[in-house]
Amino acid sequence: MRLLSARLIIALIFGVILVSLCSSEYEVLSGKRNLRRDLQRRSEVLGESLAGNVERDLERGATQTLRKTVQRFANRENLIGLAVYDPQGHVIAVTDELASQIENTPPVVLQSMHENQESDAFQTLGKRRVHIYVVPLRSPDKFLGTMAVVHDAE
Repeated sequence: MRLLSARLIIALIFGVILVSLCSSEYEVLSGKRNLRRDLQRRSEVLGESLAGNVERDLERGATQTLRKTVQRFANRENLIGLAVYDPQGHVIAVTDELASQIENTPPVVLQSMHENQESDAFQTLGKRRVHIYVVPLRSPDKFLGTMAVVHDAE
């Protein structure tokens, strides 16, 4: 009888621990998913709101104004920086902090140029985990390039 009750108690303890671990894992994954979704939404809102100004500067060929616009928005929460690319994938304007971390054009930027639509990706940039949201820039008659919004995803 004693052996049966000890086995039952051990089985119950093991079951409670297992359920607790599974529940905790689910909560962590759910929280992470919600944070990622929130970061994607914030990037999209910022990218779409800036796109009009950047497109206007690109159409006029005002690279100095474009650089000032990009630098002005560099001091946002968790924002590493902004980069504007021409249709060939070369950097036109980039924030100072991002310029020191970005060596080549990220693949998500090239993908957005190729598909001519918004795209985003979580990837590693240097030693940091980042989220990159890319907005194609267009005038009524031509493709002007892309703008990348890079947030710290850690």
